[in-house]
Amino acid sequence: MAGYNYAVFDSNIDLHGLRREHIKRLQEPRQVVLFSGSRFQEAVPALFPGQSFYNANIHSDYIEDAMAITELLLRHQRLPDTFILSVQCAHGGESAVAARNAEKAALLYAALDASGGFYRGCAQVHIARI
Repeated sequence: MAGYNYAVFDSNIDLHGLRREHIKRLQEPRQVVLFSGSRFQEAVPALFPGQSFYNANIHSDYIEDAMAITELLLRHQRLPDTFILSVQCAHGGESAVAARNAEKAALLYAALDASGGFYRGCAQVHIARI
């Protein structure tokens, strides 16, 4: 099967465990980590010439998956120079997605602010916050 893509439809596979082991075994941090759904599932390093690349395909653009993967990258000292987050405008259209993202962002920023400095952003608040 080497070199061929194949689908596995086995609900007993621990995909989070596989992701955890994959990140743990990365030899070095990647310069670019792409968080996206199925549109960029087949993204290849050629999209980022001259940079090392990791495609952290996240299920249905769930920000929770991106947060979990970021935690794994942090835990294994594999944080990249650049994160790219790509989201779909589905589930009720652009305005519904914007409202849902604003709610999620408020929860995320509240957790970051309540961390007592454990999580620190490097962007200015008025730029980084939705």
